[in-house]
Amino acid sequence: MVKVKTLALSIVSLVVLGACGGSKQLTSNSGIVQETYTELDKCEKYAMRKPETRAVGEAYDRRESYAKTYAEGQARAELRRKIEAAIKSSSSEDGGYYEKFASSGNEGAGVRDEAAKGNIYADQIAEGIVRNTAIVEMSKYLRNDGTYHIYVCVEYLDGIEKMSETIAKQVEQQISDDERMKMNFEFEKYRKRIEEEMKKQR
Repeated sequence: MVKVKTLALSIVSLVVLGACGGSKQLTSNSGIVQETYTELDKCEKYAMRKPETRAVGEAYDRRESYAKTYAEGQARAELRRKIEAAIKSSSSEDGGYYEKFASSGNEGAGVRDEAAKGNIYADQIAEGIVRNTAIVEMSKYLRNDGTYHIYVCVEYLDGIEKMSETIAKQVEQQISDDERMKMNFEFEKYRKRIEEEMKKQR
């Protein structure tokens, strides 16, 4: 009985000591997928330094090239999501496409149509920005089941000011003169708002 307790305490001590380290490794029990990891991968840490222009994705596959491609796609999709969210949030403050209010009849249908158009525009603008990104960081893990676990960080290399300027110009081009008047569209003010909204994204 004493031997069993001593063994149990030894195991607990090892677990506690292992948890205090910078990395962990799963036990080598048969059938359990293992990998060594840190709380945040270096790609995740790198992306968090400039979340307004960077995004990270990860993927698993037995083929390294496929895992990298999937991770890259995930990273670009995440950056695209951030950009779309920033456009919608910034535009709603100006009473643009994304402002929601209670209505009915033809007016309500018109508002829904405008919101739908706005969603399309935001998607198109975000897609154009994302095309100009590049992989700036990558990490690779080989797991004991033969699969690769890959992280990829992509970045819009021209910086947040250029990104916000490009977005603001494209939004301005998409709206009519009447809509621009309703929104009291001021280019520099809107550009700064886009920049602020992007910096909020995580």
